[in-house]
Amino acid sequence: MVNKKVIHTVFENIVAQKPTNIAIETEGFKISYSQLNSYANQIAHILKSLDIEKGDVVAVFFNQVLVQILSLIGIFKKGGVYLPLDKKYKQNHWGELFTKIQPNALLISQEYFDIVKKYNAEYEFSIPKVIIVDISPEMELQYDVYVYTNSTYIKMESENVKEDGNLKLDIDGEDANHIFFTSGSTGKPKAVLGNHKSLSHFIHWETKELQLAENDRIGQLTSLSFDASLRDIFLPLINGATICIPASKIKEDVNQLNEWLQKEEITIVHTVPTMLRLLLNADDDLLDNKTNFSSLRYLLLAGEKLYNRDITSWREKNGDHTCIVNLYGATESTLVKSFHRVENPLVGKPSDGISVGKPISNTALIILNSENKLCAIHEKGSIYIKTPFLSSGYYKAQELTKEKFIQNPLSSEKDIIYKTGDYGTYDASRNITVLGREDGVLKINGIRCDINSIESTILELEKVAMVKCLVKESEDDNTSIICFYSSKEPLEETIRNHCFKYLPHYEIPSLMIHVASFPTNANGKVDTAYLNNKLKEVTDLTQDNTQPINDIEENVLRIWKEVLSKEQMGTENSFLSLGGNSIKQVLLRSKIYKEFGVQVTIENLFTHATISKQASLISSLLVSQSANTYNTIKPIAKNPDGYVVSNEQLRIWITSQSNEESIAHNMYYTYDIEGNFELSLFVNAIKAVIEKYEILRTSFLINDQGEVVQKVLDNIDVDNMLSHHIIEENKNEDEIKEYIKSFSNYAFDLEEAPLFRLQLLQTGNQKFTLSTVMHHIIGDYTSDKIIISEILKLYNGYKANETVTLNPLEIQYKDYAAWMVNRLENNEFIAEKKFWTTHLEGISKQEKWYIPIPTTNYEGEYFVKKVPQTLTKEIKDYCTETNQNLMGVFATALGILIHKINNQQDVVIGLPINLRNHPDLMNQVGLYLNVLPLKITINTHNNVQHILDATSRDQVKMMDHSFYPFDNIVEDFEQLNGLNLLDRIDVYMNFINHLDTSGNTLEDVTITPRKREARMSKFPICFYINNSDTELSIRIEYQTSQFNQKEISKIGERFMLCLEKIIKTSNTPVQSVNLVEKTSIPVFSLG
Repeated sequence: MVNKKVIHTVFENIVAQKPTNIAIETEGFKISYSQLNSYANQIAHILKSLDIEKGDVVAVFFNQVLVQILSLIGIFKKGGVYLPLDKKYKQNHWGELFTKIQPNALLISQEYFDIVKKYNAEYEFSIPKVIIVDISPEMELQYDVYVYTNSTYIKMESENVKEDGNLKLDIDGEDANHIFFTSGSTGKPKAVLGNHKSLSHFIHWETKELQLAENDRIGQLTSLSFDASLRDIFLPLINGATICIPASKIKEDVNQLNEWLQKEEITIVHTVPTMLRLLLNADDDLLDNKTNFSSLRYLLLAGEKLYNRDITSWREKNGDHTCIVNLYGATESTLVKSFHRVENPLVGKPSDGISVGKPISNTALIILNSENKLCAIHEKGSIYIKTPFLSSGYYKAQELTKEKFIQNPLSSEKDIIYKTGDYGTYDASRNITVLGREDGVLKINGIRCDINSIESTILELEKVAMVKCLVKESEDDNTSIICFYSSKEPLEETIRNHCFKYLPHYEIPSLMIHVASFPTNANGKVDTAYLNNKLKEVTDLTQDNTQPINDIEENVLRIWKEVLSKEQMGTENSFLSLGGNSIKQVLLRSKIYKEFGVQVTIENLFTHATISKQASLISSLLVSQSANTYNTIKPIAKNPDGYVVSNEQLRIWITSQSNEESIAHNMYYTYDIEGNFELSLFVNAIKAVIEKYEILRTSFLINDQGEVVQKVLDNIDVDNMLSHHIIEENKNEDEIKEYIKSFSNYAFDLEEAPLFRLQLLQTGNQKFTLSTVMHHIIGDYTSDKIIISEILKLYNGYKANETVTLNPLEIQYKDYAAWMVNRLENNEFIAEKKFWTTHLEGISKQEKWYIPIPTTNYEGEYFVKKVPQTLTKEIKDYCTETNQNLMGVFATALGILIHKINNQQDVVIGLPINLRNHPDLMNQVGLYLNVLPLKITINTHNNVQHILDATSRDQVKMMDHSFYPFDNIVEDFEQLNGLNLLDRIDVYMNFINHLDTSGNTLEDVTITPRKREARMSKFPICFYINNSDTELSIRIEYQTSQFNQKEISKIGERFMLCLEKIIKTSNTPVQSVNLVEKTSIPVFSLG
């Protein structure tokens, strides 16, 4: 029979109606209502067989949430009193359990049995019956019973109980059903005794208020040792809905929890405001999918103060589709007794606390002043809860119950109300605002901590004369406990070890301060103002100033400052001494993972409490990770269906879908050859190089899944890639140039290999012109130089009748492409993603410094200018003397030039970067390039040197994060800023360090590079900086649809002048750099 005052009978009724509904989902398991009820009934029958009576206390101590929930229901069904234990409990909790509560039985996981045996030996009382419960792999309930006999536990040899029918017991709403511990002022936790009707009242109220339905999915996030967990369990179970339980490792990692809530489509969550703040701090860069909790109907918050800024931050990030509810109550009042649906828009300042609203049904919240009269609007007073659905008081503590559960002074009839110990006010609408605690009990991160309890525990140490603990709340709403103590000598380590033994971690003070004595104020009380001053004094005096000695320490220091909201600290400070706590350690752990890509545990952070120790730990983890996952690029298996392409290849493939677009990606070089050149030897050398490099035998196709793949041919007919023409000697130079131009504009079909071609023009007796053209999708500048170098090496060997072999390759380009794709899929670019997000932060939309003209015409021209020898020497000497790099100097000059033209503060330069700094990629042929966006911030009041230093530092850091694909940088930037980074890149600059070509000679032959002619240009404008040992030159390549020759000439001259100015006057402000000389250069005009 259903008794609405007894919650498990309502559950049984739902089981009868919806037996196949899913009651619990956890770690891949789905438990139906019928199955859950069967498990719970088996527990009830087991307890019955052990003579557990109504009102007997049955403790539970499990490492599995599922087993604990079914045990809870089973205890209710047998009429027992459920008492959850926690492995985090310390001596004080176990002392209460064994000396006062003395449970009749204990349901437990096997691995926790030794803990119970340990405490059994310390106390006179021993738990008489222990039942080890588990769920087998076949999903059957298994158990063993141990009975305490003759100072030991003896396993009972009896046949297991298999009954799983509902027990028919007379259980009333007034009957006790649970005990939960709360903090106590004596140093011992208090045991609050609950009853069936009060629990049922709240669960039914919330069901109606939230209009719960069977398709709701409730996230179970609360520790089962707290009474709030009953909401997560019974709210879904009396409505045919589902309890969704994340794995413990997910609960401990805010990023994983964020994704779990989204993936599991959770509709209702009960949690504390601290968890809300942690969810807001989750790193979107680390998430597979950006979350906004689209399924979440209700977010119900309780346990600590909630602020307007919390709501604003949530809504800005996730929208306002979720109803946020602020709840208020106490374990003594049986869960929540008031609620407030947070309004939209908010009222008040960001720092204002959110009201806890009005009482739930059949409840009143009374605020009384010092005269026990009802407070007026905005008058401060003590908060009492009036309801027939209070708890049954404190277990075996009548005096304490009488102290807290008192007669209502506003009523002449018997009317028991609960004194919360909080003080607050009514607003004009009689909504209640909670202001704080009266008795030293407060909530830290949603968990009630009693300052008096902490002080009492510390005073157990004989050497401690007096203790006073204060609460310190930081600007980011985090609360920490500061302990002042007097003793003959400092005892910080002794006190901390004592606290670790007897107190839960959330009650351990963050800072211990030794004082000779405690001064008193005029009222004879401890002078807390003096202690606060002492706190500031001690903090200042003990401030460590040790500076970081390497990049890792510097980055950890920056993270600490973010987490702790402090600026002054050194590498030898303790995290706890600076105000760190367990919640902040979770945030610290998350930020370390985001920054370095390594996983540290909370235990690691406790044992490595300083910046220097954490940096050392991270360094060792990075080495381990590098050895395992980074250094080696391994060959992949042969696949006739094709191989994945790299991000850069895919980008070029997409932009090569018309002939004109594709030709813009052609790379060509031309050489004049004179001497005894033997074509047959040259052809044999080409064949050997093609045999070595698969990428020269690669084409690009779309497979059946619609994906672009690269396919490698086993061989290539050299005749298809080498054309040989004999030019009549009377042909003039212009006609030869036409041959070269026509060849350089060859329209490759990307589906047909080879995508690299050579042309040999015989222009006279022992005179030749060799041209190469390669599609950018298979190579880069370095590739072309490597190919030519190896062809010439082989040619010389063949001509000398020597056996010449090329160094074999460990990997091919397809292996690199697969390695890159795997790294992306395995989320191995966390640190890189973080770097680029930070580097590009603050970039906003900006008008171009030139007027862009929409076009599909890639026709190009170029401007070339050698840097004078004197200036070349000055630039290189400057770099040596100031530890600058050449690329940074040229980038700074380009940034200042654009700033002078358009007066923009942030200039973004696209830098094509060679990726062959990986040991496996040296001397490889292929597209080992990435485009990196360098942001240069220019303040006219900054000295040029300041900008040079910043640019060079950023450029060096960029190289450390250069493998993160440009397409991903663009995508991340657009998601964060709503702006296409491609539109925001002002100019491209390609810095080319010329390879040593001293060995690129042929026997009896002279080779001379030929000046490149006009061609296609894939960028509107790109500066090519050519650097060799003795020379610097500038080549500005541009689209003729965007610029004319006169404009580019002006830009080139001004760029050269800017280089000279910043080298010679680096200590002057940017605003003093004048790029318009009286004698020569007109101002560049946008018109």
